[in-house]
Amino acid sequence: MEAVVTSIVTFFTNIAIFISNIATFVINIAIFLINIAPFISYIATFVTNIVTFLINIALFISNIATFVINALPGFANIIT
Repeated sequence: MEAVVTSIVTFFTNIAIFISNIATFVINIAIFLINIAPFISYIATFVTNIVTFLINIALFISNIATFVINALPGFANIIT
């Protein structure tokens, strides 16, 4: 009879350990996601900076083009 009780207690203990292991696994996944979040944020910031840099280059080229367009009448007056 004692062996049966021990067996039942062991069975429920194993179930409790199994549930505890699942909970630990879920907690570890949550910790992993929390740890990787700043890394993802850094990547997003880096991409944003690259896009901003490219936009600034485009604006610079646009400003040069605007300057040339505005200067054309003056050059035409000098030539004529």
